[in-house]
Amino acid sequence: MRGNEFSPLVVTAFSKSYLVDLIRHKTGWDQRSEVSGKDQLNYLCDYLQVDHISAKTMVVENEYVDRHYLEDYAEYYARCFPSHPRMCSRVHFFENEFDEHDFTNSLSTNDSAFSKQLNKNYIGFAVIRPIPHTFFAKLCIRPYHVLHNRDDYRLITRDTTVSLFGIKLTVKNAPFAEQDKVVSACATSALWTFFGSSNESIFGKLPSPSAITKSATQNRNDGTRIFPTSGLTEPQIATSLKHFGLEPLWLTCNEDQGFFDLKEAIYAYISNGTPVLMGGAIYKIKGSKVNCLGRHLVCALGCHIGDARETDNNLKMYAHRIDKFYVHDDRLGPYLRLDGIPTDFIAESGEKRFGFKVSHPKNGVEVFVPEFALVGLEHKIRVPYESIRDICAAFHTHLCQAKVAIMNSLLDPALEKINKNFQSALLKALHIATESEWEIALTTNTQIRVDLLKNKSFVSFNGSPDKTELLLKSMPKHIWRCRIRHERKNQSSVFSEMLFDATEIPQGKLLIGYMSYSVDSERIWLYVERAVGDGEWQEFKNDAKPYIGTFLKFFSEHAEQSYLNTMYGPLHLSLRNLKSGEADIQDNVSKRKDVFVIRRGDATRTWNMLSVSIKYIWVIDSNGDLVVGEDIKKKDVFKGHPTLVDGRPARLGGELWFDQETNVWCINLKSRAYSAGIEKDSSKYEKLLNTVLENNFAGLAAIKKSS
Repeated sequence: MRGNEFSPLVVTAFSKSYLVDLIRHKTGWDQRSEVSGKDQLNYLCDYLQVDHISAKTMVVENEYVDRHYLEDYAEYYARCFPSHPRMCSRVHFFENEFDEHDFTNSLSTNDSAFSKQLNKNYIGFAVIRPIPHTFFAKLCIRPYHVLHNRDDYRLITRDTTVSLFGIKLTVKNAPFAEQDKVVSACATSALWTFFGSSNESIFGKLPSPSAITKSATQNRNDGTRIFPTSGLTEPQIATSLKHFGLEPLWLTCNEDQGFFDLKEAIYAYISNGTPVLMGGAIYKIKGSKVNCLGRHLVCALGCHIGDARETDNNLKMYAHRIDKFYVHDDRLGPYLRLDGIPTDFIAESGEKRFGFKVSHPKNGVEVFVPEFALVGLEHKIRVPYESIRDICAAFHTHLCQAKVAIMNSLLDPALEKINKNFQSALLKALHIATESEWEIALTTNTQIRVDLLKNKSFVSFNGSPDKTELLLKSMPKHIWRCRIRHERKNQSSVFSEMLFDATEIPQGKLLIGYMSYSVDSERIWLYVERAVGDGEWQEFKNDAKPYIGTFLKFFSEHAEQSYLNTMYGPLHLSLRNLKSGEADIQDNVSKRKDVFVIRRGDATRTWNMLSVSIKYIWVIDSNGDLVVGEDIKKKDVFKGHPTLVDGRPARLGGELWFDQETNVWCINLKSRAYSAGIEKDSSKYEKLLNTVLENNFAGLAAIKKSS
């Protein structure tokens, strides 16, 4: 008897024994022991019985049509001489206890409270295809609680929504599939998980295993048949990624250095919801005997950040803390743990090898030795992780050299006290930056903004203390974020971070900007801006110089703009409509001949042109210069702030008049055209007005701030 003759619905207590019998009769397996000894089934049952998951009830759909199996069925099984059933069974797992009467009664009465309890206690489901030996067509199971509820874990998951006889259920998971050894092998299963878990699916519906295998082998010219498949080669894996619109990127796996490069790359891409395919060899170690079980491909979906671990060089990477990986391995099941701290052993060939221990084997030790890693990226992501890593390493090298130079300067007895205090403060900041850990991860502009809105320790972006400078900034979708993490009192906090354009060419203008999270962090960036402007960094002699170009370009080309934005705020058009008299009959802004311009920083300025009997208006133009003119308000003639700059953009505006009673000049930021967004009595209002007084009105005797 095959499973399609069963009742359409079964509700029963969770039991491995029932699952064994269900699978045996569904697949037509002869011996019960063949099912009960299946590694994937034992792994699943062990997983479902851990304390914080603890499955209590199963609901079985015995007449379930699975889209992927149906495609595979049409591709191969339908043309077999023995008939294979088309229907699958889908088994749902729940934490709460109920029976078949409770379930059917809730369906007939549309009991919403019962449905909510089902969704709350939903663990996930398994699709059983009617094929002997390789029966797990799909597993969508909730991960361990700690994997997605703690900051020291990274795990890629997606919401999967199903309809259980009309009841909507959702589980956060990463889908898993077992190879059937006919239309799919381990590489196909890993690719299927990759496509099903990727944060950005650009190919629409998740393809079936047979479709993935065909996509990978479409260009082979050896003349052999596609099915049954014997597995995929590395180039074929990359071909499948390209077929579905992704760009393959190969990653290095250097076991001599403890796989630090692999850890960094896995962390960088997984943090953005991009799984990493890892290929290598599986070794079985039992006593003194070592056997290679063959080559294998898994899909890495998560990792755990453990205690700090240093590298042989001066650059400490946050990713080197990884002490666990979580992979989908079709030999066993989902969320399989690999020990991230490499272990060494002597292979059959006599050579020393390094690899990651597999957590689940009950008989002996298994070690996975990575030989290659591969990711599939959206085509817009052009800058690889290695390029950003090199840039950050070069930046770190320059900071280290600057620290040495400052330490030497402090030994000079002729150094003035004020300069010595400044250099000492800068040295402290540089020490924090050069001794901290560096975290590099791919992200998006949306995620940057979401994180910024929640961040309470923000100090500045590109020197501006206003968060809106970054929130409103136009940025590419894909961004490399490099964080400098400072360890203090056993807690890691972000000291500073840099944003790089992931869509640029590697030799282009990659640096978007920097963020500071402390006074010390801001002090470093002020130093970098000055050092680049003065040519100090160009004089450093080291191998890192070719990678520092993006900083030289950024601070050389944007230093003045960043400075003006910090001093006076961003440039913008008039925020009000033109009034009567401000435009001529052609609707052009009327040009004024009575205005005068005082250059920013002009030490020779005089104020003889001002009359104590006239009220003036002023603006700070795009160059940071002061433009002053009479505040003209006559019948049918009004000439306000926009007329001072011919309607062009400006940064700030205000009024200036002489108070006859106190015998002083008064100034404010009253301008609906250019200062409307600045709230009176705010710290921002005070700061900007002080800046204008110090930099643009210096030399004007007896001047005071007013409202």
